[in-house]
Amino acid sequence: MFWERVIRTSKGSARGSSELRSVDALTTELDFPEAKTLIVQGRRQREVLCSWRAMQRCCETARSPRELGPGDLVGELEALTLAPSRAPVRTTRRVRALVMSDLEFRTLLEEHRRIARDVLGAVARRETLAA
Repeated sequence: MFWERVIRTSKGSARGSSELRSVDALTTELDFPEAKTLIVQGRRQREVLCSWRAMQRCCETARSPRELGPGDLVGELEALTLAPSRAPVRTTRRVRALVMSDLEFRTLLEEHRRIARDVLGAVARRETLAA
């Protein structure tokens, strides 16, 4: 998947692919401590995160929280729909993530169809598993 390639590329060293250069230009690399709440359920999410290390998504309807790993996105559905977050997200260990605003994320998808297809596929897979 595209996002797995993104995390294998060091921030600031994206060469070749215009998609990777766009992600590099639009994202900020941040570290988050263990047990940090990244998304509050019911609140409007204004950032999209691409994890480099596992995060735990605590879903209200899930019997057991799902682990998210390198390349997984958080907040992308809310960025696309402009709706409040449906589930909280907190870290289970230190996490390094690429962060971009919801506007930057939508711009990235408008400019790069392959990234948009990858995001759509990931959202569809996740929603199918949740059903």
